[in-house]
Amino acid sequence: QGLIISFEEDEEKIKNLSESFNFNQNSNAHTLYVPPVSVDFNKIFCEVFGYIEKHSVKHIFINSISGLGELSLQETKDFIKALFSLFNHYRINAVVSYIVSKDYCAPEISIPEDYVLSLSDTVIFLNYAQEIDEISRYLIIVKMRNSDYKTGIEKIEISHKGIALKGAIGVDEFHL
Repeated sequence: QGLIISFEEDEEKIKNLSESFNFNQNSNAHTLYVPPVSVDFNKIFCEVFGYIEKHSVKHIFINSISGLGELSLQETKDFIKALFSLFNHYRINAVVSYIVSKDYCAPEISIPEDYVLSLSDTVIFLNYAQEIDEISRYLIIVKMRNSDYKTGIEKIEISHKGIALKGAIGVDEFHL
């Protein structure tokens, strides 16, 4: 069972996102769209808790918490911490997208990246570089708790079939 929560995308885009993850809307995945202008942290927390209890949710994708930084920073940090605690309590696999700039810094209006990174078990950066005739995409594993993960930069290809690793590249080959 899955739950997709979005603070940015509208319901149609969430539906397309869930289909791209091969979620069957009727039975396996539920969506919760929260327009940033109407964010009520207590209400959202109760709704998420209700979904978890009612549907035995085991996987959650949040897209994206970056925009929440425009609200009260302390309330946002408390909300994120409470969500992570809830996910840990129910042993839920959660993927949280968080947008940073090309130099891996959060936008000025956003939540401090060190706060989100400290709560996360796994941090993966996706990046790109404009080359002469194409845009190359890269994946960098920054942090993966309790794992002997591969360090370095991997070139990736994103298609309708998903993400394919195309091999490691050296730092001298990685140009932004």
